[in-house]
Formats: sequence, structure tokens, C-alpha cells
Amino acid sequence: MKDHMVEILMVMGICLIISGCVNNIKTVKTEWESVATGQTHTCAIDTDNNLYCWGNNISGQLGDGTTEDHYRPELVNDKKWHSISAGANLTCGITTDSDLYCWGANYSGGTGTGSEEDYLTTPGKVGNMKWKSVKVLPAYHQSVCAITTEDELYCWGLIYSVEFVDKPEDSYYSRVPLKAGDYKWKKVEIGKSGGCGIDLNDELWCWGQYQYQVIDTESENADLPQKVNDEKWIDISIYNELYSNNTCAIRSDSTLFCWGGMESSTIFGDNTAMVSYDSGWKSVYAGRDDICAIKEDDSLHCFGEHSEGKFYNGGREVIYEPVKVSSNKWKSLSSGYGFKCGILANNHLFCWGLNDYGQIGNGACGNKKLPDKINNANWDDISSGSIYTCGIQNKKLYCWGHNWGHLGDGTKISRQEPVKITDKNWKSVSGFSSEACAIDDNDKLFCWGDIYNHFSSEDSYENILITEPEQFDEEDWLQISNGEWYKCGIRSDNHIYCWGYNNSRQLGYENPENTILGTDTPHKLDDNEWKSVKAGGHQTTCGIRNDGLLFCWGNYLSQCREDQNDGSIRQVSDIKWKNFDMNGETFCGINEDDDLYCWGFTGSGELGIGEFDDFYVCEPTKVGEKKWQNVSTGHQRTCGIDSEGNLYCWGINTSGLLGIDSGDKYYADTPQKVGNKKWTRISVGNWHACALDENEQ
Repeated sequence: MKDHMVEILMVMGICLIISGCVNNIKTVKTEWESVATGQTHTCAIDTDNNLYCWGNNISGQLGDGTTEDHYRPELVNDKKWHSISAGANLTCGITTDSDLYCWGANYSGGTGTGSEEDYLTTPGKVGNMKWKSVKVLPAYHQSVCAITTEDELYCWGLIYSVEFVDKPEDSYYSRVPLKAGDYKWKKVEIGKSGGCGIDLNDELWCWGQYQYQVIDTESENADLPQKVNDEKWIDISIYNELYSNNTCAIRSDSTLFCWGGMESSTIFGDNTAMVSYDSGWKSVYAGRDDICAIKEDDSLHCFGEHSEGKFYNGGREVIYEPVKVSSNKWKSLSSGYGFKCGILANNHLFCWGLNDYGQIGNGACGNKKLPDKINNANWDDISSGSIYTCGIQNKKLYCWGHNWGHLGDGTKISRQEPVKITDKNWKSVSGFSSEACAIDDNDKLFCWGDIYNHFSSEDSYENILITEPEQFDEEDWLQISNGEWYKCGIRSDNHIYCWGYNNSRQLGYENPENTILGTDTPHKLDDNEWKSVKAGGHQTTCGIRNDGLLFCWGNYLSQCREDQNDGSIRQVSDIKWKNFDMNGETFCGINEDDDLYCWGFTGSGELGIGEFDDFYVCEPTKVGEKKWQNVSTGHQRTCGIDSEGNLYCWGINTSGLLGIDSGDKYYADTPQKVGNKKWTRISVGNWHACALDENEQ
């Protein structure tokens, strides 16, 4: 069984596994400026004005050019962004140049771009005006309103929530922005059938079907904005869809007022007037069935429906008065459809609540009752053992997963999130089974875990458990690769050294009695200089020499040899190789002309060469006519990236492992394209894979 991963620069987490979700992994300390939650997706702007989106992407609302869901933040493009708003399947944002872009669902013109397409998967520019704010209706309907730098309101999409727009006769939607009267606004919030806004004089105006409680109208509808009272106001928030109508505003004396109601409960009294909630508030955020607000001391308070403890750890199903959720200092909050995201004063982003589409962005499946920190992770190296993973990020080593001591944190406590391993700086890490090794910034080798390869002269071994990184020797190391109870590495002299078990001559020297006898002292393979070495499962080792030729030894393809016990070093072919990977009995490599060759076991199509009469292909066989840049082999499956950055996978496809439709077969025996993203590196494990996209994510 092969668990090691190929070296990957800047890999982000575990991206593809059987269920499409991964373990809860928290990583780098990315700092965020603002966040917007849609119905099942989230977008956020970091402190460098970069925009990231994640969650459901059925209509292209993540803006990355695909319709693929993402469980972690994905960079949208290289523009710089000022503000962002998200709805059901629609997203709009304003750049630092005050240009407005929208993307996602466009059936009713929600993008405002004039496009007739059903959806846009990349941001499309809206009009030629300059803009200062934008609001997308939070759920279901493609309604958008935005305020220009001239303080004028424009709306598009389904515009019946703003009756006073200058719309064409007998039309209920517009594909381009339409001006909404001659009003001047600071902030506008819209709902399904109405809205409210604060004008330049800090006065509050409301209109529509569901705002009659607070404006003096003879009917339940107000087509034009009506001034609420003579007070001054500092903030307004609306969540209005179907039977949920939550509206809250903060008066200039910091008193919080709310009105409306929810489908299953009435937390605002009889719904006929404003209800006040003491003073000391600075901002408010209306959700589908709850309200959250930030106090002047920056603490977070919420009230409303509270099933399964979604915003408060304890208490009743419905909470009628604001309760303190967090004493942390909060800067802003956004309420989505059953989930929330907020940014602390230190610019760290947290999300919690429903997570059925990955909208929380923590890389995990499953809802979160408490705020979970969200980070955009860039990894320098990552490697998996059988039930754990270690990675290097910003030169620091982190490990997580099941722990028999092989996480290296000095304990046997399993970790659901990365834990930092010492304060040292590290270059690379290699994990296999229940042990791991890493090379630090000074080129020194450290290992830990269940170390099985300590041998005595009596042909026996001692199982040693090391729970923290322990320096192996005083030599300088360039590479390390963990195999099945043995290791191989390249020292600074460019020679390969191996140690551990040697029952199939995987260490590179003769073991005629075929016993477990090996060595705990690195054995120099030969006097050649080497570019890379791979220690794997099935007691097979391979290396690329400096001249580009590939050599293998140990149990390498014993089925293709007359003497199956002959584990001597043998040249694979006359092909010169750029890179190479193996998984015990499956071997693939890319030559100097960027052609892909595979050979070995092909019982489930993992060689990608089509149907074959035998289970074993003993010589490198070309895979199609494409040019390739990266390849990785896993358990009965292989993935590769072609020269144009497209990802292909083949082999066993049970449980959708390949991310493709293989028809009525349980496998694919030729490369099949996976999605539409562009990628640069891929690493396939036993039941999961990691990939690096073109944005180094």
C-alpha cells in the first residue's frame, strides 16, 4: 500500500476524496477585510484587496470560470476589490477602481451586464458608471440594487421590489441597470417585495409590501419611499424572502429597533410596529430567522431562532432578547441562509452554521455550531501516511489526523486540525504508514513515529516509538522518501542512501536469504549521482540518475522477471525522464519530450493505455498523444496534468474517485478530463488527491 505523496509546491489541503469533503483543516493566518454570505456560498476580500469565493457554484457564482463547488476559499481573479455582496446564486462586487462586476445566475438579468446567457462564470462589468455600494437580494430572486458615486440608486434583474425604477412598460425585469428615482442615498437594503434606505440627511425611508408596519400608508403597499419618522439613523439591514421579513435599524442614539417577523416565530411582538432593544449598538445584520448586532464595545450579540445551538451554546429554541455570543472584538458580520461569517478586529475570518455546500469554507463537511476560523492555505510541501497528514507552510511543519505518536507533537492525541511541530523551519516532509521524516532549513534529517527499522546482528528488529522529531545523523540531506518500513534519501553528495527492511533488496544490496535483515545505518547505493528517489510499497525503489535514466530495484515488477527473487538494480529503458511516480505496481513517467508513459499492473485501467490482454505491462508504454507536465499514481488510479493545465484521471472509479463519469464501467482505461479548471501539480494518494491550481492554491 502506497501512502506517500509526490513533492508539491504550495499545495492547499486535501482537495479531492471519496465524498468530496475533507477533514477540518485550519491553516495560515490570512487576514480579511470584508465578507458576504449568499444562500449557499460565501465571498470575502482579504486585506490585500484580493477576492476569494467558496461553497456552491451551480450557476458560476464563485466567479472562477467553472461550475464546480469549492470547500475552501478560491481566488476569483487578479483584480483588486473594495466591496462584495452575495445572493442565492448571484454575486456582485466593486473593485478599488469603483467598477462594478456581477456573475452567476442571469436568467432574469441578475448580472446587469446585458448578457442573454443563463449564467456567467466570470465577473462581467455592469454599466459605465462608478459605484460605491451594491446589494444583492439575499435569497432566491435575482434582484440587485447599487448606489453610484453620485449617490444615485440603480436596480436590475427582478425589479418588482423597487417599484419606483424607471422600467419599461409591462416588464418585470431588466438586464441592465435602471435608475430608481431622483433620491440620494447613503445605504439601501432590498428584500423580496420592498426595501429601506438611509438618505444623505441620515433619514430612514421604506417602501414595498412588507414595510407597512412602520410607514403611514392606507394600504399594505407603498410604491414610493416613505419617510419613517423624523429621527436620524446610522444603519439598516433587511432579510426578506417568502414569509421571513426581518428588518432592523440603529438610531443615531445607538438604540436598536426591529420589525417584521419570521415564518415560524414572532420575535418582534405583534409585527405592527418597531420594537426597541436598548442602546449601545453600532451595526446590525438581519438573517433569515435571526438577528445579530455588534455593540459599541465590538462584542457580538444575537437573538431569534436558535435550533441546534447555531449561534448560542445553550438556551431555548427561540431567544427573544439579544444574548452575547462572543466577547471577541468583531468588525463586521454577514448572515446567509442558515449560516454566518464574521471578521474580527484583527482581520481574522470565522464562519458557522449550515455547511451542506461548503459555504463555511473550512474544507469540511458538516455544520458548525461555533465560529470556525477560515484561512486561505498555501503549503510548501505535504505528505500523507496511512491515517495522518503532515504539511509545511511558511517553513513551519504541521501534522494532523490519527496519532500513535507519528504526528510528532510529543503526544498520542489525535488531531482534527493541524498542530505545529516544533518552532524549527523545514524544507520538506515525507510520510508513510505510521512514521514520518522531514528535512529542516539546515538540511538536517529528522524522523519520528513507529520506527521499525532498528536492526541487530541477530536478524531481529526493535519497534521504537518516537513522538517528537529526532535528528537522524549529522549529514546534510537533499531529499527523503519513506517506503514500507524502509527509507531512501539523497545526501548533499547527490548519492542515494537507504536503510530499514531489505527483504526484497529494496535497499539496493544483495540479501540472498530473503530475510528481514537490513540496516539502521544508511547504505550507499552506488557511486552515481541522482536527481530523485522514490521509496514505495511492495518493497520497490526507483530513482532518476543525473543523466535522466530511470533505475529500479527490490521487488520491482517481479511478475515480469524470469527470476522473481532477483532484486538487483536494473535500468528501466533508454528513455530520458523529467519526472516519475510509482505506486508499488503502477509506474508512470514523463520524458524529455513531455510524453507520458505508464507500465506495470493494469487490472483497473490505471495505466491509461486502453484495454489490455494481460494484467501486467512490462515496458513503458506511451499514453495517448498529449503533452504532459505532471503525473501521479495512487491505489489503482492515476491522474496527470497536460501541457495546457487540464487535469485527467483514469483507473478505478468506484464511489466517483476520479471525478468523472465512466459510464457503465467501474473504471476508465484512458485519460478522462476532470472539470474545467487549470492546474499545475497533482498528487494522488490511496483514497484522496491533492492538486495545485494555476493560482497557487
